[in-house]
Amino acid sequence: MTFSFPWVLWFIPLAFIPLLFKDASLQYYSWNEMIPKDRLSKIIAVILKFIATLILLMIIIGLSGPHSLQREIEKIGIGAQIALVLDRSASMDDPFAGNDQS
Repeated sequence: MTFSFPWVLWFIPLAFIPLLFKDASLQYYSWNEMIPKDRLSKIIAVILKFIATLILLMIIIGLSGPHSLQREIEKIGIGAQIALVLDRSASMDDPFAGNDQS
């Protein structure tokens, strides 16, 4: 696999920024200690951080333009070949029914 813009891959470390933040809310209130610890919310917060990191990684890799090298594949097919021809010229719009509208 090669990349059209390999320099974009230098931004991959930036994808891990969501994992560095401790809490979603940095506001402190006097009653924060009174709130019971919620384990499920912490698990969901960690999962959301990993999902955000994965999304950023996929965006960065997508922007780098991944593609495979060109190669030739020979395919031999058996069957009918069909050609479809469409003619949109003015002569095809002629009604041919003896209807003179000119």
